[in-house]
Amino acid sequence: MTDIFILDENLPQQRRLQRLLVSAGFRVAVFDDPDTALRQAPLLEPSLIVCGAEVGGRSGVQLCREFKELTPVSPLFFLVSEPQPAQGSNALTEPGVDDCLIEGAPISEWLLRVRKGLEIHHLRRELQTQKRDFERQKHRFELELREAEDYVRSVLPQPLQWETPRLRLEVNHCFVPCQQLGGDGFDYTLIDENKYLVVYLLDVAGHGLRAALPSISVINLLRSKKLKQVDFHRPSSVLLELNQVFQTNTINDKYFTIWYGVIDLEAQTLTYASAGHPPAILLSQTPGGEAREERLSTQGFPVGIFPDTFYEEKTVPLPPASSLYLFSDGLYEVDKGNGAYLGFERFTQLLRQYHQSPRRSLGDLLQLLRENAQQPAFEDDLSLIQIEIAGPSLPL
Repeated sequence: MTDIFILDENLPQQRRLQRLLVSAGFRVAVFDDPDTALRQAPLLEPSLIVCGAEVGGRSGVQLCREFKELTPVSPLFFLVSEPQPAQGSNALTEPGVDDCLIEGAPISEWLLRVRKGLEIHHLRRELQTQKRDFERQKHRFELELREAEDYVRSVLPQPLQWETPRLRLEVNHCFVPCQQLGGDGFDYTLIDENKYLVVYLLDVAGHGLRAALPSISVINLLRSKKLKQVDFHRPSSVLLELNQVFQTNTINDKYFTIWYGVIDLEAQTLTYASAGHPPAILLSQTPGGEAREERLSTQGFPVGIFPDTFYEEKTVPLPPASSLYLFSDGLYEVDKGNGAYLGFERFTQLLRQYHQSPRRSLGDLLQLLRENAQQPAFEDDLSLIQIEIAGPSLPL
């Protein structure tokens, strides 16, 4: 690789500069024809280019710009004769010109400027290399994140429909992580010959991969039913054991909130417990057709904070044609600007409004929330489960 190009039609000046640079240990290629130099620049990759004030009827400034397009990491020096110091100073303001060599200046100053220019060149090349490496690593990481996101979505349950002569059940959900991966996780499944529906939703502190991994671990652990001495029909029993398994420490600093419920489909009752999670909302209709709201929450710290924690458990009846909603706080902790938030109360109002719709679609609910939050996207992970229970003669 040639270190320096000299492009100058003033041959005495060209040779003088060549002897100076060669004696200082630099490799030099000299040209008096701009087109030849421009063709050779991409091939020889000079580290520095010295250009005369005018060569072949073209200004040095214009030639510097042309070289810059071909060798973007090469510093360009504009050589100016001594009678035109002002032009040399102004040249520094021109795009593509990095520095000037003034004819008649001390040789030591020329060499100092050349060496500084080469240092700049090497720094630019190193930064360019680091940028390429960063882009490759970023691309690889994004591919891995997409694969991880696909896995997370594959773990989540599919919509569920189930019907008996006495009861109809429909479960749907939406999941919108604020990044490619989020800390929300949930599951629902029929157990014991379809006598019970187990449903839960958890929210791990933080975002991204470090939050997604504990969330997936909880889901897989509960699905495998490998928790010891746990009655999966008793939500408080499940939360107590999860709290023992997922205690935070110096390695794992991720705690999570969770709401866990078991619906007895024959008795049409719901038994539930929560660990620092927002209350589930049970909506039904009064005889007058108005939405009746019941907030389902129990006492209990988030899982993983304190090893000795008590989790309360409650049981409530499920009214005919009722809907149960489980969600993460990303649905209502939405900044509307100027310090104002959508808030839980406004969210429940919108939920009641949505519940009055004859055909309920979670996409419509998300759009309603976006419009009220005045935000096109949510800042936090968002998860929502909608469970609709009705008798055989009642609409879902």
